[in-house]
Amino acid sequence: EKGDGSASYALANANGSSDVVSLWYNYHFEIAGTPYYTGFTVLEPGEGSSEEGLLFGQATYRLDTDGGKSFWTLFHGQNDVGEMPGVTKAEQVDDARDPVQYVTSNQHVVLAVPTTIFEAGETINNFTIFSFDPEKNDRGDYKGWQYLGSVAAGGENSANCGDDLPTPCV
Repeated sequence: EKGDGSASYALANANGSSDVVSLWYNYHFEIAGTPYYTGFTVLEPGEGSSEEGLLFGQATYRLDTDGGKSFWTLFHGQNDVGEMPGVTKAEQVDDARDPVQYVTSNQHVVLAVPTTIFEAGETINNFTIFSFDPEKNDRGDYKGWQYLGSVAAGGENSANCGDDLPTPCV
């Protein structure tokens, strides 16, 4: 309903827990001249949830043309892009840094989404990595996007360091 990610929705589960699903990140890209648009979601486990961690999902649309008219069609959607066991809250997308995209020789996309965490006076910068396979198939195990993990990309602790504090600034 609100494509800007400002809305989240509680999912009532049979066990009485209330997991929350929300739009996490939007990404527009092209492969071999074909435009795509993906909305990544996160399911954050609520109190009493049977979920063991954060779960990424996605809906990817492709710009198609028919009779000279362009329109977006759902290319692929999935609620199991990948999970982060033991994690209950998604890292915040860092709008100050740009995402990094790499298109492989077989036209797959590797996407690095910039994220940040603020913890104990330290800002930690990461990239959350996904891969996209545009070669949709009907074998039943096709996953358009897969979560590959996160990589550290630096940080700073200016909120928790200085001459008066025991922690050196880095």
